[in-house]
Amino acid sequence: MPGRLLLFPSPISDSIRDNFGSRHLDSLFSCRHFVCERARTTRRWLSALSFPVAISELHILEMEAEANHEIVKAVITWCNAGHDVGVLSEAGTPCIADPGSSFVAAAHTEGISVVPYVGPNSIILALMASGLNGNAFTFNGYLPIKEGSLKTKLDFIVKDIQKNQGTHIWIETPYRNDRMFSFLLKQLPNAIKLCVAISIGNEDEQIITRSIQQWKKEPISIGKRNTIFLVGR
Repeated sequence: MPGRLLLFPSPISDSIRDNFGSRHLDSLFSCRHFVCERARTTRRWLSALSFPVAISELHILEMEAEANHEIVKAVITWCNAGHDVGVLSEAGTPCIADPGSSFVAAAHTEGISVVPYVGPNSIILALMASGLNGNAFTFNGYLPIKEGSLKTKLDFIVKDIQKNQGTHIWIETPYRNDRMFSFLLKQLPNAIKLCVAISIGNEDEQIITRSIQQWKKEPISIGKRNTIFLVGR
């Protein structure tokens, strides 16, 4: 009987490392085969969880490029040999703004069961805490870097919000956070609401939603902290 592909969320901060249910941990502890972004991070986290088997005995592959067909093939081979295989990203939920979808797609093609487990995802947590529309939302990944292209994208987002009343979400490379924040204050209409969700799950967490008009009166410095940007009505 084939094994399953198990999608395990990993911590987005040290302070929520233990926020996993017993079903999650039981399944995680039963795995001996893993595919992950970085083997070193995975080994360190599993050790911190007091994994019941010596870490050196585990079979761990790094995803490298998701287009690496040999790694995808190896994972499917493990499953077809009867092994459950755990998929882990560096932080958060596999396949949601993180790699992993190529393994899932291959599993479906091969008729292998895919099992997702509940855990922290900064995008969903930010949307929950934003007060913006959670019934219709779009995750945009990263927005363009060049100002002209960024302005064009923001114009499109504003028109979409005005038409469909949805929420648009994106992330930014940390060292460009303050540049993005300042650009938003210059380009977005005053009535649009902007939420910045900073360092979710950490002690310095800040999740603030204000209109652009309010932000102009009370701007903040984000710095190089991990941040989710959300805009809506």
